[in-house]
Amino acid sequence: MINCRGQTEQAAIDVCRNYISQGLLEAAWILRYQKLLRYRGKWHVEERNLFPGHVLVSLSDDQKEKHSLDTVLADLFPQESKEERQRSLCAMGKGSEERLKAFCGGDTLIGLSKGCIRGGRIQVTQGPLAGYERNIQKIDRHKRTAWLEMPGDGQEEAFDGTMPDRICLGLEIYEKKP
Repeated sequence: MINCRGQTEQAAIDVCRNYISQGLLEAAWILRYQKLLRYRGKWHVEERNLFPGHVLVSLSDDQKEKHSLDTVLADLFPQESKEERQRSLCAMGKGSEERLKAFCGGDTLIGLSKGCIRGGRIQVTQGPLAGYERNIQKIDRHKRTAWLEMPGDGQEEAFDGTMPDRICLGLEIYEKKP
């Protein structure tokens, strides 16, 4: 994950695609999620960035191509030293990566989930959060969002402390039964 710091996410993706060699760059994308927003008297499905100001970059394990990543960081942040540029990186563990891919279903968009509350317990009936009820830390029924602990295996390494420990996803609770 790269912190864009002052640049738009799309501009950072363009720089990555133009300057990282094909042997190193597997993919660069913005991970988005759907949530419900109410305006003009109606509920609308909107898309938001899951990690605002960050771009996800998937790199191959080819060690001889790693030097081109330094070139990309220099193009993204020309005014900063090499140490400052390295702090804009945040490594994500395989567990986090796999869980986020499962939420997306192989896409770059995490869909809206729907569920109900029965006997004080959350039950997600549709969407990517189905089966992950135990990971939900907090629900805001008015904003129709759920806060989850950042999925993973504890192998994340935050070089600048920007790796979030929680993520917010869309969850509509349509029913509550005692």
